[in-house]
Amino acid sequence: MKRYFFAAVLIIISAISLFCQDDLSKAKELINEKKYSESKSIVKKIIEKNGKIAEAHYLLSKLYYVEKNIDDAEEEAETAVDINGNVAEYHYWLGACYGRDAQSASIFRQPFLASKTKNEFLKAIQLDPNHANARAALAQYYLMAPGIMGGDINKAIEQAKILTRLDEVRGKSLLIQIFTKQNNFKDAENEFISLEKKIGNDKKYFTFYNSYGYFLLSRGRVDEAIQKFKRQIELAPENANAHDSFGEALLKKGMLHESLAEYNKALQLDPDLKNSKDKVEEIKKLIAEKGGR
Repeated sequence: MKRYFFAAVLIIISAISLFCQDDLSKAKELINEKKYSESKSIVKKIIEKNGKIAEAHYLLSKLYYVEKNIDDAEEEAETAVDINGNVAEYHYWLGACYGRDAQSASIFRQPFLASKTKNEFLKAIQLDPNHANARAALAQYYLMAPGIMGGDINKAIEQAKILTRLDEVRGKSLLIQIFTKQNNFKDAENEFISLEKKIGNDKKYFTFYNSYGYFLLSRGRVDEAIQKFKRQIELAPENANAHDSFGEALLKKGMLHESLAEYNKALQLDPDLKNSKDKVEEIKKLIAEKGGR
């Protein structure tokens, strides 16, 4: 009799598990579709039925994060790690929550959160050395944190180089950021050149040309910057920011009417783009001062 009882219990547990997995899959789909409230409702129901499902707490943490409810996002991420501490993604996400919290924390609390942030990224990498997001986050931490909190430019470069082997575009982009911060513009440009050969006309990476354009613009190489911004528009003609950036380069060149056209195009695509609104007024005044020329 006992054997049949335990068998029945196992069948019920299996049925509940399958039910939860289906609901978790549905919740993930809804997150991808940005239907956050619907996803949140499903995840909360899963947790009400079984509060020991780490993935449900992880998803709820992400949903709270979207709502900018960082305290609850942290709590749910911590719960996911407590339930299952062997998943690299949970540690990475908990580190991301701590890092976000640190941005608005008091100067007294920041060191505490910084340490926790770094430790979670390190745990994620220990569990999965190929976790690209954790590598990138740890590199950013070493790059941005002051030395007293563990910041280390050499460690940032080390992580970026490892990331390059996992994801060349992300790794090299990070190296560009690091070299630029060091005012090592030669190595930064070498990485830009290398990445451009890889990216070519891949529309997925159109924003690369935005970064490249601004890098050249900052170096006073306006004509070259214009060419990069042009390429960005070719790859993403419906992107408002691409036209805004192109307008800025044309304005630097003194091409007022051409610049105005690009800013107006940006506003057609995104009427709320404040920078474009301001620049349109500025350029109209400049044109009027020149007698319409």
